[in-house]
Parts: sequence; structure tokens; C-alpha cells
Amino acid sequence: MVLTIMRILDSVRKKIARILLGSLGAGFCVAVAACNNSLGGFGGFVGNTAPVPPSTGFKVLGNVGTQFTLTISNANSSWLVPGTIPLNVWIVNNQTPVRMIATKLANDNSLMSLEIDNGGVILNLQSTTAPYGVVSVQTGGTLATLAPQAIPDLRIYVNGPLGQRFQALVEDKTVGFVTNTRAPAVFLFDGPNGTVDGQFQQTQNFGVFSLAMTSGVGGTSVIATASGGPFVIIKEP
Repeated sequence: MVLTIMRILDSVRKKIARILLGSLGAGFCVAVAACNNSLGGFGGFVGNTAPVPPSTGFKVLGNVGTQFTLTISNANSSWLVPGTIPLNVWIVNNQTPVRMIATKLANDNSLMSLEIDNGGVILNLQSTTAPYGVVSVQTGGTLATLAPQAIPDLRIYVNGPLGQRFQALVEDKTVGFVTNTRAPAVFLFDGPNGTVDGQFQQTQNFGVFSLAMTSGVGGTSVIATASGGPFVIIKEP
């Protein structure tokens, strides 16, 4: 009798476990579907958009604190981006071919490496230790000449904390682009359709986010700022 009761209880436990696993699996599938659906828009713009190709990203790595200047161009637009190592650069709504030239602004033998990343795959990597060294990488074909300067030149800078991994959704009224990267980072939006928004979710807790949205010639005019964490939204006025 006792053995029979134990068998019944064991059967019930297994059935409950199967139900719970099924429920968790269904919830996970819903979450994944949401992530593949551009996460949803801030102003009702996005949320049911079709999947988009991964954004094209560049990484400037090497001796931390080394200053440089980037000249970036794709088929439509070009940007001039100053910065210090490390920096992650993402082109939203990119149109290949795309090329980036990095010029080191230090008269020493510090290392500067330039890397192209697309969907987590390294496409090209070049390095220099020469004083005022120059390196260039490109993907998606050969870019014969630089495209005209981006108009509007809208950028979102994620200035810290250093090394903070985060997930970003950057969108206009038509489409949203999702990227997982680290701070510091800058997002260049090529040909935005309407106003631009960005939401940033920390996946580590290294400190408070510091965000700036810029526009104007060369992206030099700050038009919006935001700070906080682990979740921050910044919107174009």
C-alpha cells in the first residue's frame, strides 16, 4: 500500500514538473519573439517592424586613453568622430560599402587596433604602433570616394561607465535597431526618418549611465542628455 502511494506521488511530481517546464519554455519563446520584433517603440512608432540586418560596428582598441580621429563613410554618408581608446562605433541603418580610417593622435608607440564587427563576427582587423599611425578597414565592397557629410548628423554617445555591457534599441519612426555592446560607444544614425529615440539597458552594474544626443555639423551640438540606470531612455526633442 505504501509503495503504491509513493508511486502515485512520484507520478504527480513528474507531471507537475513537465507542466512547469512547458510554461517556462512558452514564456521564453514569447520573450525571444519580442526581442526579434525590435522590442517596441517609444512613441508607437516601432514594435511590429520586420527583422532588420545587424548594425555594422567598429571597435577602436589598444592602449587605454590614446586619442584618435575617425573618418567613417558608407555609401550614403560620412562622419568625423574624435575619441579615445576604447570606443565602440555603430552605424544604424548602414548602407555598404563602408570604410573607416583611424588616425592616432599620439607621438609614441602605443597600440591602436581597428576592428569591424557585424552581428558578432569580426570582418576585418588592422593595427598600428607607429607614432601618429593610420589604419583603415572596410567591408561590403570597395568605397572609391568618401560620401558627403551626414545630414542630419545625429549621434548618441554612451559615455560610461567604462566597460559597461548593455543592450541598446535605437529607432526612428520607421524601424528599430538592437545592438549589444560596451561603453563607451557612439551610435551614428544614417538618414533617420523623423525623430530618433534610444533605450539602453545595462546587463552589468558598473555604475550610472551618462548619455548625450548630438546633432548639427559634425554632431557638435548637444540636443539631449540623460543619466541613470540600469534602464535609461533618451529622446530627440
